[in-house]
Amino acid sequence: MKKFNLFLTALFLISFSGVMTGQTARTAQGKLPVPKADKMSVVKANPNSMTTAIMDPGFVPSDIKPVNTPSNATKSITGYGFNAYGGTVAVGPVSVAIPAGTLTSIAANSNWTAGADWADGVWYGVQYASSGNSPLVTLDPTTGVVTLIGGGAPNLTGIAYDINTQIMYAIDFTGG
Repeated sequence: MKKFNLFLTALFLISFSGVMTGQTARTAQGKLPVPKADKMSVVKANPNSMTTAIMDPGFVPSDIKPVNTPSNATKSITGYGFNAYGGTVAVGPVSVAIPAGTLTSIAANSNWTAGADWADGVWYGVQYASSGNSPLVTLDPTTGVVTLIGGGAPNLTGIAYDINTQIMYAIDFTGG
């Protein structure tokens, strides 16, 4: 996998799947067919401040320059995530100004989205469930409205979409 750096605050690490790496390295616990996406990239956030952050679906991964390229320090993009613990912004979906790291609440929503990814311009997520299934949802990046898509599966903690195979993968947590 190519390593990239946006000179972000300490909260964020960037990783790519699909076009950037040619394949995903995620464990498939479940497969959810969704329409093909033309652009997709994932931002992983520090669990102490946010649980999930997903790049803008309009962001083109080729716009990011490799480490040590001076022009990448000024690249400005918008990320999306879920603020699980409150603080200066409400619990719920947020937008993230990158590289500034400024969080902006999209809407207050206490139904924690444990993992999310973009597919065909739609923000999909799986919600945390302390018991039973973790439902599959969509999140509106403008209004924060969450729409139930399906029942999901027990203990889902993340999803990732492979643009090459048009398969969305889900991963669960079973252990201590």
